[in-house]
Amino acid sequence: MKTDLLFRHPIRIFCIANFLTVILIVVTFSFDYIPQWAPGAFAILIILFLKGKSGVYELIKSMSFKFINLKWYLLALIFPILLCYFSYIGISMVEYKEIVNLKLSHSLSDYGTLVFLIILGSCGEELGWRGFMLPQLLKKHSLFTSSLLIGIFWGIWHLNILLGVPVFLYILF
Repeated sequence: MKTDLLFRHPIRIFCIANFLTVILIVVTFSFDYIPQWAPGAFAILIILFLKGKSGVYELIKSMSFKFINLKWYLLALIFPILLCYFSYIGISMVEYKEIVNLKLSHSLSDYGTLVFLIILGSCGEELGWRGFMLPQLLKKHSLFTSSLLIGIFWGIWHLNILLGVPVFLYILF
């Protein structure tokens, strides 16, 4: 019975497990922590249960870099930095009527550690959203619909970070 439920509804179980984890973390610790590796962990657990170790290997292998033109990697790395920089300038001009000097208040190693942790956490999310959820949704939906569903779920999942309130309060009310 349990196995049949997991085989028939892997996406629902994946989503429910992620929401329950977020609710548990929020209730027991703080409102501003969200477990970035929860989607990846549940993806691995569900795949392990459904397809065994070979399925987990395929899941992780599917997340490897595809060697495409270097300009796309550079664009993906540089564009967010430029976006932040120009946003900072725009906010400075609106808020202070001048460009405020950007001062780094921590050492470069602190920023390096932060970047590493952001990338590490993002890998956990991508493993769940893109590595597990997207292929499952593509079995029944178009790429557009699948991407839209993941975007909606991702947005709800991150709602407590964006608004500083536990996500389950938005679901309940």
